[in-house]
Amino acid sequence: MNAFEIVRREEPEPPASNTVTGREAITDYKKRVALATSAIRFSCTQAVTICIRDETDPATMWTILLKKFHATSSFIGRNGIATQFHRARPEEGERMSLYISRLQTYRAELQGSSQEISEENLLGHIYST
Repeated sequence: MNAFEIVRREEPEPPASNTVTGREAITDYKKRVALATSAIRFSCTQAVTICIRDETDPATMWTILLKKFHATSSFIGRNGIATQFHRARPEEGERMSLYISRLQTYRAELQGSSQEISEENLLGHIYST
């Protein structure tokens, strides 16, 4: 499909041209834009599609979805990670080192955010489980 470069805005639209090669490049670009738009729309559930229903530019659609649903970039996503941290308990048969590693992963994901997990909170959680 070769459309992800368009979605990431790494490939600009070719300039208008009257040559055969130029027209082919523009046609190919527009075809890949349409494919990227379709791929994004059909990859989303109906509830998610509502967020991008008025958009036709795949790069804009991608940015909207990334901002809305990327776990660490949205308050809801960060809150969900913090909740997972606070609810985490060692699973049956799980080595303690793996459990601590899981907790440290949550902490790393939230580092620098308003839901950041302090060293004290990490240790307190480990000692209380």
